[in-house]
Amino acid sequence: MQVTRKSMLSGESNTMNLDVTEDQIRRWRGGELIQNVMPKLSAEQREFLISGTMPDEWDEMMQDSDDRYQDWDDGSYDDDSNPYHGTYSEV
Repeated sequence: MQVTRKSMLSGESNTMNLDVTEDQIRRWRGGELIQNVMPKLSAEQREFLISGTMPDEWDEMMQDSDDRYQDWDDGSYDDDSNPYHGTYSEV
């Protein structure tokens, strides 16, 4: 089935040919877990159904995210035995 979704990342309409039925889509939209209703789909295909995101868009977004945060961990606690260093909490 040809499925067209609007990407949550780019706002562009994307189309993918997926091995799904209208009944599977109805069940998923009705609240069943996508991986249970459509077990033959890959993670990328399921993500496309959920968010409209194409694999290359997702990879680019993850690369941008990795680049943005690559300097966050400077390694200063690598040999530190204190289990609380490097953790995050909101006070």
